[in-house]
Amino acid sequence: WSEERVDAGSGVLRAAAIAGAMLHVVGDDGTWLEKDLVGNGWRRVDAGVGVRLNAVAPPRTDGGAGDVVVAGAGCTVLRRGVDGVVRPEAVAACPAGVELFAARQLATGELLLGGSQATVLRSAAAGYVVEPLPGAASVTVRAFAERGSSTYALADDGKLFRRVGTAWVPVAAELTLAPLLAGVEDGSDGLFVVGGAGLIWRLP
Repeated sequence: WSEERVDAGSGVLRAAAIAGAMLHVVGDDGTWLEKDLVGNGWRRVDAGVGVRLNAVAPPRTDGGAGDVVVAGAGCTVLRRGVDGVVRPEAVAACPAGVELFAARQLATGELLLGGSQATVLRSAAAGYVVEPLPGAASVTVRAFAERGSSTYALADDGKLFRRVGTAWVPVAAELTLAPLLAGVEDGSDGLFVVGGAGLIWRLP
């Protein structure tokens, strides 16, 4: 390991994602950093906000072309296009007081946002719509993943949901043994979920 020296202040850096040849890192106080993976150093992106940023969603197109989406506290959603300009996006459907912790651009072109109060929001032609999680009113949505034609949402208290149409259904009840699920990602031999107590689950 080698330490990368960046001017990120004293706040926590909370998420990272690669879009094409660019690494994006976001965190507290509106911090947004980027690094060109072909050899250039770190640069600060002017996010135009001072809130905590928790999630980065790279574009799904080949080569990483398209908008990078960042989400965070206060229902904040920012889009940065190929022109380099950061544009705030209004999310009128986001409930008051929600903090967003997850963002994923789907192969369909839709954007999913997840956060506190069991919030899941999906982009649509007329803005964003809420997609409720059944029986999970108080959990926080931490991550999304896709496997084949299925989309999954991972939340606190060991809850994993699969999207069927525009509805979410709970799956894998055995994951309730975990106090916290922190990440989910598709792999060549299954859907992997990681969480508390050093545990890893695989859904073939």
